Amino acid sequence: MPIIIPEERAPLTSIIILAWKLVDELRGCLQSILDSADAPPYEVILVSNGARPEVQAFIEDEVVGAHIVTLPENIGFGGACNVGAAVARGRYVVMLNDDTIVEPGWLATITRAAAETGAEIIASTLLNANGTLQEAGSRVLTGAGTVQLGSGLSLPEAQDLGLLTRRQVDYGSGAALLVTREAFEGLGGFDPVYRPAYFEDIDLCFRSKVRGGIVLLEPSARVTHVSGGSTEGEIRFRTFASDHAGRAFIRRWSATLATAPTADAPLSELCTILPPVSDDLTGPETTDGANEADDAVTTALDIQRTYARWLNARLDDCEDAGTRFERRQEVLESELHTEWQRAESFGNRVHELTARLEDLDNRGPLGIIKWQVGVWSRKRSERRVDR
Repeated sequence: MPIIIPEERAPLTSIIILAWKLVDELRGCLQSILDSADAPPYEVILVSNGARPEVQAFIEDEVVGAHIVTLPENIGFGGACNVGAAVARGRYVVMLNDDTIVEPGWLATITRAAAETGAEIIASTLLNANGTLQEAGSRVLTGAGTVQLGSGLSLPEAQDLGLLTRRQVDYGSGAALLVTREAFEGLGGFDPVYRPAYFEDIDLCFRSKVRGGIVLLEPSARVTHVSGGSTEGEIRFRTFASDHAGRAFIRRWSATLATAPTADAPLSELCTILPPVSDDLTGPETTDGANEADDAVTTALDIQRTYARWLNARLDDCEDAGTRFERRQEVLESELHTEWQRAESFGNRVHELTARLEDLDNRGPLGIIKWQVGVWSRKRSERRVDR
C-alpha cells in the first residue's frame, strides 16, 4: 500500500529524512508522520543517501508526494542533511531519522515550541521502544563524552526528577531535531569536517550558542527511536566515525569542554560556550547542498579513503602490539629456560645427595666410619700437596 504524503504549496516545516538501508522502519516513520494530529503544513524531503536497491525501489514505487533527492553514494549524515535543507521551503527544518516513530502530536508541538520561544534549535524527547526514556536532552562532558539525560528511566520517574520540563540543554540529538531554516543557513548547516557522522549535531548547537542562539528541549515532542538502527552491524565503521569526528570536535571546542559540568550536575548547569579554538575549524560560512549533491561520488571516495587510513593505522597498532608481545614472549621463554636449567641442576644435586645418603644407610655404622676416615684422609693429602 503506497505512502501518500499531502503536497503543500507553502509548508511551514520541512522534514528531512535520510534513507539508506531500512525499508520497514522507513515505512513506519513515514506512516507515523501521516498519522500526525493538528499538524501544521509540512513537506517531507527524502534524501536517498546511497540507498540500497530495495530502499530505492520502495522510495520510487511506494512513496507519493515526498520531495525525493537521490545521491549516488552515501556522503554521511551531515552532508546529506545539508542536501535536503538546500531544497527545503519551510520556515523550520527538522532532521528525522528513518528509524523513528513520532507521536501524533509531535510535529504540532515542536513547531509551536519554536514559534513560542524564538529558540533557534528545539530538541525532541526520545523514547526507547519499551517506552522508557532514551534522552531528555543531552549533556557534554569534559572529555567530549556525552550523557543522555534520563536514559532508561520511566516517564513518571523522569517527571519526578524535573527532566520533562522545557529547558535549555547543551544539545539535542540529530535523530529528531528542529532548526529554524534561517539559523541553519546562517550557520552553514552541518560542518563537513565531521564526515561521515557524529558530533555534527553538538557542533551545530554550540555554534548557534556562540552567536546567541538558544537550544531548548521540548518535553512534549516525543519520538520513539531505535538508537543505532540505521548503522546496526556497522560497528567498525561506527567506531571510525566516532573517533574521527570526536578528534575534530575536541580540537575545535577544547576551551568550552573545560567548562563542562559533571555527569550528575544539576540540570541547570550547562557548558559555557566559548569561541572555537582552532582558526581552521570555525565552521562553514554557507550551506551549499547543491554542490554537496554534485560532489557525492568524490565525497564518498574521500570518506572511504579516510576510513582506509584509519583502518591501516589500527592495523599498524595491532601489529606493533603483536611484535611487542612476541618479543616479551621470547624474553619470558629465555628466562624460563634459565630457571629450568637451574632447577634441573638443583634436582641433580639433590639426587646425588639422596643417593649418598641411601648408600650410607646401607653400609651401617662401620661403613659410615670408613667413609668419614676416607674423607679425612683425602683432605689431609690435599693439604700436603698444597704445601
